[in-house]
Amino acid sequence: MFYGVDGCPGGWIGVGLDASGASHTHLAAGFHELMLGLESPARVLVDMPIGLPSATVPERLCDKAARRLLGRRGSSVFPVPSRAALAAQDYLEACDINAAELGRRLSKQTWNITGKIRELDDYLATETPPCPVQEMHPEVAFAVLNGGVALADSKKTPAGRAARLALLQDFATHAEAIASKVRQNHARRQVADDDILDALVGAVTARFDAALETLPDSPIHDERGLRMAIMQPPRTSVVEARHT
Repeated sequence: MFYGVDGCPGGWIGVGLDASGASHTHLAAGFHELMLGLESPARVLVDMPIGLPSATVPERLCDKAARRLLGRRGSSVFPVPSRAALAAQDYLEACDINAAELGRRLSKQTWNITGKIRELDDYLATETPPCPVQEMHPEVAFAVLNGGVALADSKKTPAGRAARLALLQDFATHAEAIASKVRQNHARRQVADDDILDALVGAVTARFDAALETLPDSPIHDERGLRMAIMQPPRTSVVEARHT
């Protein structure tokens, strides 16, 4: 089963697809618990940074490549905090640590997900995953699936959600039914509409498996040895994968 995972108000939501189109969804409060609840995972793509910047490796080239690909929608790729900033007790302390390490302060948006970033980073440092766990970015995946063109409307709008779901339907014929099932089973206070779409596009992307490509083409590693790469669908074979 190939999974896309996204952080959500209730913890983490995972959506899985296999080669035949069968699906599995799982919501868990913690990332470790989520991984334990996945059915025969072959690959997990998570919408969260893997490989964190530091004073010795201050840049994530994958983020720069993603912003170039997305053009005007590049603002959806937020600056990732340094690993040291994740230990801060409050926002101001995190800003001070990040400024000392990387020369920039944190946005409130970034601060609000530092707990999830730290949880995933700790998991990768202490656990042996049952399958590859790699980073993805939903808007990058949607853009590649859309022929390299970023979707114009925000996923927070009805038009943006409809466009993304229609695109997903081209690559997984049960996408709309899967999204509806997750929506029915979990309240919005646990899983937002865009969390469902992000996890689902992660699953669609993960299903390309060995054909997946990286942003950038030659990724670098962080000081802990984690590869800083955003996985994306193969640009040359996306058209062939529609309606499967």
